[in-house]
Amino acid sequence: MNFFALSGVLIIFSVLQYLSVELAAHSKGAKVKTKYRFTGLPTYMLFNCALLLVAGNMVVSVVISSLLTTVLAIANYYVYDMHGTPFTMDIVKNAGTALNVISAYKIKISEPVAAAVVSAAVQIVFACGAERIIFADRRYSAVFTAILIFAFWKIYLAKNSIVPKEIVTWPWRKIINEAGYISGFVQSTIRLFNIVQPLAEYSEKETEKFVNNYTMQDKQCENPDIIFILNETLYDLNQVADTGIDSFRYISSLKNSVKGYAVCPAVGGGTNKSEYEFLTSNSLYLAPNITPFYSLDTKNTNSVAEYLKAKGYSTLATHPAPGSNYSRTDGYINLGFDKTCFIEDYTDITYFGSRQFATDESTYRNFIKMYEAMGDNPRFAYLLTIQNHGGYIFNKPSENTIAVKKDFGKNTSKVNEFLSCIQLSDKAFEHLIDYFEKSDRDVVVCMVGDHAPDFAKNIVDKKYSDDEKEILLRRVPYVIWSNNVDLSKVKIPYQISMPFMAPAVCNIAGVKPCGYYDYILKLAEEVPTITAYGYYTDKNGKIYNIKENNEYTEAINRYFDFAYSNIIKKDFMADFTQ
Repeated sequence: MNFFALSGVLIIFSVLQYLSVELAAHSKGAKVKTKYRFTGLPTYMLFNCALLLVAGNMVVSVVISSLLTTVLAIANYYVYDMHGTPFTMDIVKNAGTALNVISAYKIKISEPVAAAVVSAAVQIVFACGAERIIFADRRYSAVFTAILIFAFWKIYLAKNSIVPKEIVTWPWRKIINEAGYISGFVQSTIRLFNIVQPLAEYSEKETEKFVNNYTMQDKQCENPDIIFILNETLYDLNQVADTGIDSFRYISSLKNSVKGYAVCPAVGGGTNKSEYEFLTSNSLYLAPNITPFYSLDTKNTNSVAEYLKAKGYSTLATHPAPGSNYSRTDGYINLGFDKTCFIEDYTDITYFGSRQFATDESTYRNFIKMYEAMGDNPRFAYLLTIQNHGGYIFNKPSENTIAVKKDFGKNTSKVNEFLSCIQLSDKAFEHLIDYFEKSDRDVVVCMVGDHAPDFAKNIVDKKYSDDEKEILLRRVPYVIWSNNVDLSKVKIPYQISMPFMAPAVCNIAGVKPCGYYDYILKLAEEVPTITAYGYYTDKNGKIYNIKENNEYTEAINRYFDFAYSNIIKKDFMADFTQ
């Protein structure tokens, strides 16, 4: 009888923990498939049984498990709310950055958070009562644990596991809605032990052979200054909802420019992911749901900085925030930048209303001074801005310059503050271009956004399909301008992958391409968009799953062979990337 009573108690605790964590994962209304509901419960049961086996005391084990799952639920709720993606173990590495970022948000006690706290209290009270009538025999715990370890292996680790390993490449909304948060959390944690998965058909010998035999036409080498700006949360909300506002008036009218959209790796956050793809041209499809500068060994990896440095460029990377955020101090150096500047190097910073992030205008003013100090060599400068960073809850209505007429419910005030920020970015970019127009140095400027704001997913028009939403929420605007290079006949895909941006810009600038960039440019003519979540589009905009075989498969797989070799630093790639 005690065996069955203990089983029932453990099931009750596990169900309560499962529900509190899933609810906090913003899964209200989710239609999780039945098989995944029955994989989530054993996961919590294994956790509880293992704790009971070690502690030998029900109250102690339940206090620990309920507190830990409650912390997970609360952390998950706020991380998703602020960052657009749920809590994963990879975020633990970013704890310092998270503390800096969280100061930009007002923490409110929500129903899921309150429910998680109440659930923990109920579990502890129930455990205290159950302990008096149910003896927590370690023998029973051992039997349960052994059975559940086998279940865990079958669910997550087996060759044909119930929760597929490739779930980590799914968009998080799909994971939560179809498989449940815990399924994605466990598989993403397991993935951390082998971040970059080997490609199924990868052959180092064949890839090296292809690299060594790769040929391209000779091209005259030009060396204009090249400016990359990754503009924090620069996004066109009109892609997903009609705001009635055009916040890009100057950029839209800018002459001698090329405009379009780049597809970034994440929604609502993940700046470091966009940085990595932008600067290295390696797709994070190979290592999804990570923070690259923390999780990947970027030392001496290929990058546009290393590529241009080999062409005689001086290189600079700068960001008006602490260099410790996302380990950018080391990350930028590892990617080959000669000089780095962070918030301590900025002066006369201005702010918009009550927001606490340096405006683009003051950031550009400091950036110009840094640019002018780079010397006589051709210059490559990379700037990551911060003005438009979430959250959008600081300004009073009177401080914003835009007030939309359309009602977006609880998101309306966020939309107003966000669009006001974007309008400021547009004006600041005008001043920056005015500076470079008067420069006696040839220059090519590329500005692109890094991701959508976190609330964008909540206001998407219902007319879009799920596949369309995933692309649109990742499409960030780009603009390329030059004071000397004629861009009127430049051919660059209107929608392009973030990893393909650097090769395209360097090609526009006339810099002699390396083999890697040359291959990417040819691939982009047919397949301009390869996403980090397992889909791509052809030149006609048709969406495909990366795993399906068709006329593009061989070329795409070759690109992944190159990217994989770059990430794990194969020596034969050195000449191919410079």
